[in-house]
Amino acid sequence: MEKLAALANVSQGTVSLVLNGKADGQISKAKQEKILHLAEKHHYRVNMAAKSLRKKRQYAIGIVMPCPVNSFYAAMVSRMQIKLAARGYMALFSFWKQIEDIEKAYDAVYSRCVDGIISWTVCDRMLREGIPSVFFDADIEGRDCVRYAFSDAYQELFRYLWGLGHRKIGIVSLPEDSRRELLREFLRTQGSELRQEWCFDFSDSIESAAPLLERLFSVKDRPTALITLNDDTAKRLIFAGSRRGMRFPEELSVAGFMNLSETEVMTPALTTFDSRDDLLTDHLVDQILRRLEQPELPPERITIRPTLILRDSCCAPGQLHND
Repeated sequence: MEKLAALANVSQGTVSLVLNGKADGQISKAKQEKILHLAEKHHYRVNMAAKSLRKKRQYAIGIVMPCPVNSFYAAMVSRMQIKLAARGYMALFSFWKQIEDIEKAYDAVYSRCVDGIISWTVCDRMLREGIPSVFFDADIEGRDCVRYAFSDAYQELFRYLWGLGHRKIGIVSLPEDSRRELLREFLRTQGSELRQEWCFDFSDSIESAAPLLERLFSVKDRPTALITLNDDTAKRLIFAGSRRGMRFPEELSVAGFMNLSETEVMTPALTTFDSRDDLLTDHLVDQILRRLEQPELPPERITIRPTLILRDSCCAPGQLHND
């Protein structure tokens, strides 16, 4: 920066502001462009080791999350890495597959002395250590959290399926998924119930797909509508069911979650939710960096409401969708 300042005939502080993206409103656009041009011409690169020593930071964010076995998580991994890199931070990912592996996943990033952590879950050590953190899909007192507002969004889906005439509504989810209890409560208000054989436990892994399908197809009194964990699960069900001769949605209406690009063109086009994962990623990254820059701010809880997208995979029980 000292050499760039001499070449541009400005102070080193001016160069620092420009290269760190903090010059707007303080330094003219023409001068900013001149400094950036010189930096590119002379192959300027930030010495992160020196910067870390000077600022007493690692410029690294640990991300503790489940293995990205579905498209939703895989997309989030790339988005978080790109967004953090644009802000000058390295993303350090640590994945867990089983609940008992969460502590190990946390230790893997904590031992690297990361500046903060974005986490899909809570472990006791994380709370005890007091490291700056943001939690996804959790509501932790005194901590920054970003979560989905499932209640209103799924009430809309439940009312839609009920209005089509579905009284046998099932769900594919993790046992502790809040959407399962929301469905149970909705059916209770309608004078109905969520039968145990219509609740399908699913861990969202490729190897658990086959047993799930066998359980579904072995149920004698099958549900007429099925709410799935995500679009990947819905696609597997429709593909496997179609190979067995099942007709969708005439025999089984299916709804997903994520709004993957292919769900609009699959047969039938999938009713699903836009999960707003771009907005979710922005909030998670912005929150952890804001916490690092302004640790005195009160904790913030951000909710994102998924948007229901109605397509062809749901219709009245036993009827063609276009009737």
